[in-house]
Amino acid sequence: MVSDTIEAAEVMRVSQILREGGIAMKRIILLFACLMLVLGLTTAAMAAPVDLIITDFMYARDYKPPFDESWGHQINMVLKNGVYQGSPGWTTVGTNVLASKTTGIIGAEYGTLGPFGALTQSADPVSTVTYAAPSIDLTGGVLTLSLPSWTAFWNGQLFNQGRASGITTTYNAGTGSWTADWKKIFVGGPFSGSYGNWHLEGTVVPEPGSLILLASGLAGLLGVARRMRG
Repeated sequence: MVSDTIEAAEVMRVSQILREGGIAMKRIILLFACLMLVLGLTTAAMAAPVDLIITDFMYARDYKPPFDESWGHQINMVLKNGVYQGSPGWTTVGTNVLASKTTGIIGAEYGTLGPFGALTQSADPVSTVTYAAPSIDLTGGVLTLSLPSWTAFWNGQLFNQGRASGITTTYNAGTGSWTADWKKIFVGGPFSGSYGNWHLEGTVVPEPGSLILLASGLAGLLGVARRMRG
Protein backbone atom coordinates (compact mmCIF):
# COMPACT_ATOMS: atom_id res chain seq x y z
CA MET A 1 0.00 0.00 0.00
CA VAL A 2 2.81 2.35 0.98
CA SER A 3 4.73 1.43 -2.16
CA ASP A 4 1.66 2.14 -4.25
CA THR A 5 1.34 5.58 -2.66
CA ILE A 6 5.02 6.35 -3.28
CA GLU A 7 4.74 5.15 -6.86
CA ALA A 8 1.65 7.31 -7.47
CA ALA A 9 3.40 10.33 -5.97
CA GLU A 10 6.43 9.69 -8.19
CA VAL A 11 4.21 9.46 -11.25
CA MET A 12 2.54 12.72 -10.32
CA ARG A 13 5.93 14.38 -9.77
CA VAL A 14 7.21 13.23 -13.15
CA SER A 15 3.98 14.32 -14.81
CA GLN A 16 4.29 17.75 -13.20
CA ILE A 17 7.89 18.05 -14.42
CA LEU A 18 6.80 17.08 -17.93
CA ARG A 19 3.94 19.56 -17.86
CA GLU A 20 6.22 22.33 -16.68
CA GLY A 21 8.75 21.35 -19.31
CA GLY A 22 6.05 21.42 -21.97
CA ILE A 23 4.90 24.87 -20.86
CA ALA A 24 8.49 26.12 -20.90
CA MET A 25 9.02 24.68 -24.38
CA LYS A 26 5.83 26.36 -25.62
CA ARG A 27 7.08 29.65 -24.20
CA ILE A 28 10.42 29.21 -25.96
CA ILE A 29 8.70 28.41 -29.27
CA LEU A 30 6.37 31.39 -28.83
CA LEU A 31 9.31 33.68 -28.09
CA PHE A 32 11.20 32.37 -31.12
CA ALA A 33 8.15 32.78 -33.38
CA CYS A 34 7.62 36.35 -32.17
CA LEU A 35 11.31 37.08 -32.79
CA MET A 36 11.06 35.75 -36.36
CA LEU A 37 7.93 37.82 -36.93
CA VAL A 38 9.56 41.00 -35.64
CA LEU A 39 12.69 40.33 -37.70
CA GLY A 40 10.57 39.75 -40.78
CA LEU A 41 8.63 42.98 -40.32
CA THR A 42 11.83 44.90 -39.62
CA THR A 43 13.59 43.42 -42.63
CA ALA A 44 10.61 44.18 -44.85
CA ALA A 45 10.71 47.80 -43.69
CA MET A 46 14.49 48.17 -44.05
CA ALA A 47 15.38 45.82 -46.90
CA ALA A 48 17.34 47.13 -49.86
CA PRO A 49 17.30 46.84 -52.81
CA VAL A 50 13.76 46.06 -53.98
CA ASP A 51 11.67 45.90 -57.15
CA LEU A 52 8.58 48.04 -57.75
CA ILE A 53 5.17 47.05 -59.06
CA ILE A 54 3.72 49.93 -61.10
CA THR A 55 -0.07 50.03 -60.81
CA ASP A 56 -0.69 53.43 -62.41
CA PHE A 57 1.11 56.38 -63.95
CA MET A 58 0.54 59.84 -65.35
CA TYR A 59 2.45 61.81 -67.94
CA ALA A 60 2.05 65.43 -69.03
CA ARG A 61 4.24 67.73 -71.10
CA ASP A 62 4.91 71.18 -69.65
CA TYR A 63 2.31 70.60 -66.94
CA LYS A 64 2.56 69.12 -63.49
CA PRO A 65 0.46 66.15 -62.40
CA PRO A 66 -2.39 65.58 -61.75
CA PHE A 67 -2.96 67.07 -65.23
CA ASP A 68 -2.79 63.99 -67.40
CA GLU A 69 -2.48 64.02 -71.19
CA SER A 70 -2.47 60.23 -71.40
CA TRP A 71 -5.17 57.61 -70.89
CA GLY A 72 -5.86 53.95 -71.63
CA HIS A 73 -2.86 53.04 -69.47
CA GLN A 74 -1.00 49.75 -69.80
CA ILE A 75 1.41 48.34 -67.25
CA ASN A 76 3.55 45.67 -68.87
CA MET A 77 6.15 44.69 -66.27
CA VAL A 78 7.58 45.21 -62.79
CA LEU A 79 10.27 47.89 -62.55
CA LYS A 80 13.37 45.91 -61.57
CA ASN A 81 16.43 47.09 -59.71
CA GLY A 82 19.65 47.01 -61.74
CA VAL A 83 18.00 45.74 -64.96
CA TYR A 84 17.31 47.41 -68.33
CA GLN A 85 13.79 46.54 -69.48
CA GLY A 86 11.44 46.85 -72.40
CA SER A 87 11.66 47.66 -76.07
CA PRO A 88 10.22 50.64 -77.98
CA GLY A 89 7.04 49.57 -79.66
CA TRP A 90 3.65 47.91 -79.71
CA THR A 91 2.59 44.49 -80.83
CA THR A 92 -0.31 46.10 -82.66
CA VAL A 93 -0.33 49.83 -83.29
CA GLY A 94 -3.84 51.23 -83.58
CA THR A 95 -5.85 54.29 -82.76
CA ASN A 96 -7.22 52.54 -79.69
CA VAL A 97 -4.55 51.60 -77.15
CA LEU A 98 -6.82 48.90 -75.74
CA ALA A 99 -6.38 47.01 -79.03
CA SER A 100 -2.59 47.25 -78.75
CA LYS A 101 0.04 45.92 -76.38
CA THR A 102 3.11 47.89 -75.40
CA THR A 103 6.51 46.23 -75.39
CA GLY A 104 7.80 48.87 -72.99
CA ILE A 105 7.48 48.98 -69.22
CA ILE A 106 4.39 51.20 -69.48
CA GLY A 107 2.30 52.57 -72.33
CA ALA A 108 -0.70 54.77 -73.04
CA GLU A 109 -2.65 56.56 -75.73
CA TYR A 110 -1.24 60.10 -76.01
CA GLY A 111 -4.33 62.12 -76.85
CA THR A 112 -4.86 62.16 -80.62
CA LEU A 113 -1.12 61.67 -81.23
CA GLY A 114 -1.20 57.90 -80.89
CA PRO A 115 0.39 55.44 -78.47
CA PHE A 116 3.56 56.12 -76.52
CA GLY A 117 5.44 54.32 -73.79
CA ALA A 118 8.59 54.14 -71.70
CA LEU A 119 11.43 51.70 -71.15
CA THR A 120 14.89 51.76 -69.62
CA GLN A 121 17.92 51.56 -71.91
CA SER A 122 21.63 52.14 -71.51
CA ALA A 123 22.28 54.74 -74.24
CA ASP A 124 20.59 58.06 -74.96
CA PRO A 125 19.44 57.87 -78.60
CA VAL A 126 20.19 61.58 -79.18
CA SER A 127 23.41 62.29 -77.29
CA THR A 128 24.65 58.66 -77.16
CA VAL A 129 25.47 59.22 -73.48
CA THR A 130 25.27 55.97 -71.51
CA TYR A 131 23.11 55.68 -68.41
CA ALA A 132 23.01 53.25 -65.52
CA ALA A 133 20.16 50.80 -64.97
CA PRO A 134 17.51 51.72 -62.38
CA SER A 135 18.57 51.79 -58.75
CA ILE A 136 15.81 51.18 -56.20
CA ASP A 137 16.66 51.36 -52.51
CA LEU A 138 14.31 51.00 -49.55
CA THR A 139 16.12 51.57 -46.27
CA GLY A 140 14.56 52.58 -42.99
CA GLY A 141 11.21 53.17 -44.66
CA VAL A 142 12.70 55.69 -47.13
CA LEU A 143 12.45 54.92 -50.86
CA THR A 144 15.30 56.24 -52.99
CA LEU A 145 14.81 55.91 -56.73
CA SER A 146 17.35 56.60 -59.48
CA LEU A 147 16.09 56.28 -63.08
CA PRO A 148 18.75 57.78 -65.38
CA SER A 149 17.90 55.33 -68.17
CA TRP A 150 14.13 56.03 -68.26
CA THR A 151 13.37 56.59 -71.96
CA ALA A 152 10.10 57.57 -73.64
CA PHE A 153 9.19 56.35 -77.12
CA TRP A 154 6.65 57.84 -79.52
CA ASN A 155 6.19 57.88 -83.29
CA GLY A 156 9.37 55.89 -83.88
CA GLN A 157 11.47 58.28 -81.79
CA LEU A 158 13.22 57.87 -78.44
CA PHE A 159 13.67 60.56 -75.78
CA ASN A 160 15.63 60.20 -72.56
CA GLN A 161 13.37 61.28 -69.71
CA GLY A 162 15.28 59.84 -66.77
CA ARG A 163 16.87 61.31 -63.69
CA ALA A 164 19.69 59.92 -61.57
CA SER A 165 18.60 62.12 -58.66
CA GLY A 166 15.90 64.61 -57.79
CA ILE A 167 13.03 62.11 -57.95
CA THR A 168 10.47 62.85 -55.23
CA THR A 169 9.19 59.65 -53.62
CA THR A 170 6.76 58.59 -50.92
CA TYR A 171 6.46 55.21 -49.21
CA ASN A 172 3.81 53.83 -46.87
CA ALA A 173 5.25 50.99 -44.79
CA GLY A 174 1.79 49.91 -43.67
CA THR A 175 0.43 49.31 -47.17
CA GLY A 176 3.69 48.94 -49.12
CA SER A 177 2.48 51.63 -51.54
CA TRP A 178 4.81 54.16 -53.14
CA THR A 179 4.82 57.14 -55.51
CA ALA A 180 7.51 58.82 -57.59
CA ASP A 181 7.44 62.21 -59.32
CA TRP A 182 9.98 63.98 -61.50
CA LYS A 183 10.38 66.10 -64.60
CA LYS A 184 12.99 66.12 -67.36
CA ILE A 185 13.64 68.51 -70.23
CA PHE A 186 13.50 67.14 -73.78
CA VAL A 187 16.74 67.51 -75.73
CA GLY A 188 16.31 67.35 -79.49
CA GLY A 189 13.33 66.18 -81.48
CA PRO A 190 9.93 67.85 -81.84
CA PHE A 191 9.56 68.52 -78.09
CA SER A 192 13.04 69.99 -77.52
CA GLY A 193 13.08 72.55 -74.71
CA SER A 194 9.81 71.43 -73.13
CA TYR A 195 9.49 69.32 -69.99
CA GLY A 196 8.04 65.88 -69.49
CA ASN A 197 6.35 65.44 -66.10
CA TRP A 198 6.10 61.89 -64.80
CA HIS A 199 4.18 60.31 -61.94
CA LEU A 200 4.43 56.61 -61.08
CA GLU A 201 2.71 54.73 -58.28
CA GLY A 202 2.33 51.17 -57.08
CA THR A 203 3.47 48.70 -54.45
CA VAL A 204 6.84 47.30 -53.38
CA VAL A 205 7.78 43.72 -54.24
CA PRO A 206 8.70 42.12 -50.86
CA GLU A 207 12.33 41.11 -50.49
CA PRO A 208 12.59 37.26 -50.32
CA GLY A 209 14.52 37.16 -47.05
CA SER A 210 11.86 39.12 -45.20
CA LEU A 211 9.17 36.81 -46.59
CA ILE A 212 10.99 33.78 -45.19
CA LEU A 213 11.27 35.37 -41.76
CA LEU A 214 7.62 36.41 -41.80
CA ALA A 215 6.53 32.92 -42.85
CA SER A 216 8.69 31.32 -40.14
CA GLY A 217 7.23 33.58 -37.47
CA LEU A 218 3.64 32.99 -38.54
CA ALA A 219 4.19 29.22 -38.78
CA GLY A 220 5.63 29.20 -35.27
CA LEU A 221 2.71 31.15 -33.86
CA LEU A 222 0.23 28.78 -35.52
CA GLY A 223 2.12 25.79 -34.12
CA VAL A 224 2.01 27.21 -30.59
CA ALA A 225 -1.73 27.88 -30.94
CA ARG A 226 -2.37 24.27 -32.00
CA ARG A 227 -0.27 22.93 -29.13
CA MET A 228 -2.15 25.06 -26.60
CA ARG A 229 -5.50 23.86 -27.92
CA GLY A 230 -4.25 20.32 -27.65
